[in-house]
Amino acid sequence: PGAALAPRTSVALDGARTATPAGRTSTAEGKQKTVDSVSQDIDDAALLFSFDGSGLAINVIDDLRKRLPEAAKTRVVKNTLFKRAAVKSGFEDSILVAPELAKNNMWVFAGEDDMKTTFKAFEGWVKENGLEKPVKGGFFDGAFLDSAGVIKVKDLPTMPDLMLKLCVSLNLAGSLGIAKSIKAAKGNPRQVAVAISKIEEKDLA
Repeated sequence: PGAALAPRTSVALDGARTATPAGRTSTAEGKQKTVDSVSQDIDDAALLFSFDGSGLAINVIDDLRKRLPEAAKTRVVKNTLFKRAAVKSGFEDSILVAPELAKNNMWVFAGEDDMKTTFKAFEGWVKENGLEKPVKGGFFDGAFLDSAGVIKVKDLPTMPDLMLKLCVSLNLAGSLGIAKSIKAAKGNPRQVAVAISKIEEKDLA
């Protein structure tokens, strides 16, 4: 017999090699590992969004990974496994059946302080590679967002931005009132921003 064939290390997605090793999700154990891993990515991300991942060569996918901030990541996840991972992370089943998320999905996961830079890196990757890969939708703070919603959320101020604004707000309100408002916001950037805005409105009234 001839020489043994080398094991396959990738699968084809619409004819193009991708960065997903074959067999990783072919067994129950492999699928569970993927679910656990994706669930962790969801837990670590403040914003996650998807786009059509079909037809991308492995070097193009690698280019996106290189552009993303260090704490951000992107990966192809089968819809069934993503749903299992999202449920494990506390998502409601009802928000996981949005038609925008049907078919092939490649997910991008961004932390609180990297939402804007992650999305900017994604936009640059799409443009410079001449791709037609619009954002399909995503999730933020446990809620589903359509493509327009993802674009709006990525422009939310980061925690450093909010802390700078907080210092300015100290001139408008007592430190005790600020502390109570920030504690009630539980560190969520959107809630912190709302809390600071309310303080400013109250003291300017």
